[in-house]
Amino acid sequence: MKWICACCLLVLIACREEPPELPLSDQELITILVDLHLAEGAMQRVPAEWKDSIGAEVRARIAVQHGMTPEEIETLIGRLQLVPEKSMMLYDSVIARLDGSKTSEK
Repeated sequence: MKWICACCLLVLIACREEPPELPLSDQELITILVDLHLAEGAMQRVPAEWKDSIGAEVRARIAVQHGMTPEEIETLIGRLQLVPEKSMMLYDSVIARLDGSKTSEK
């Protein structure tokens, strides 16, 4: 019985999916996330009927600015959601950078 439990445990551990690797450095990810959040904040003033089309255009421009396609950005965000520890660390830096830009505007 112990062998069966041990084998099941080994199979479960071996089948565990590794978190996806992120193709960019932390600083590049932080810069992209900051740009996306700034754009999202600016979109709050856009009339609701225009948000989808303008938002898609803004996200496309951000992607091009970072040498990516909008689909690659979406994939990157999806991968980032699969590694919550890394996401939290990156978003702490995003928040700090956004807070720093707020204080420099004053």
